[in-house]
Amino acid sequence: VQLVDGREDVGELLSLGNKIDLIIPRGSYEMVRSIQDQASSSIPVLGHTEGICNVYIDRYADIQKTLKVVVDSKCDYPSACNAMENLLIHRDLLGTGLFHQLIAMLKDNRVIFHPGPKMAMVLPFPETEVTSLHHEYGDLECTIELVNNLQEAID
Repeated sequence: VQLVDGREDVGELLSLGNKIDLIIPRGSYEMVRSIQDQASSSIPVLGHTEGICNVYIDRYADIQKTLKVVVDSKCDYPSACNAMENLLIHRDLLGTGLFHQLIAMLKDNRVIFHPGPKMAMVLPFPETEVTSLHHEYGDLECTIELVNNLQEAID
């Protein structure tokens, strides 16, 4: 496992061909597409270049793992095409310690919240309610929505 921090190192990484098992690029649409094109048939690339990424938090989620996943998926590189855009929280977590820790952690990282329709009905947020969970923010912003179960999060 190797982390490449800058674009200048990507060419060298791609030149290693048969010594690399898999590349998982995280960055802009252009960067991910460029790596996919350059690696073509010599190195498998697991990356997507567009779409909305959701993080679902189940009522039985491990608190420490949850906090790490959420902060990394939104705050580490918020403009990446695979950054979290929607935080889907099981309804039973509303008002719990985990819920309050999540909100505080995201606030500490300067994340702006946009409540989804269900969240806006139960908790007042100063930000504007969203009507669709299909918005790519590309910044330190995300939608927070309540769901009743995993299936609803998937749907």
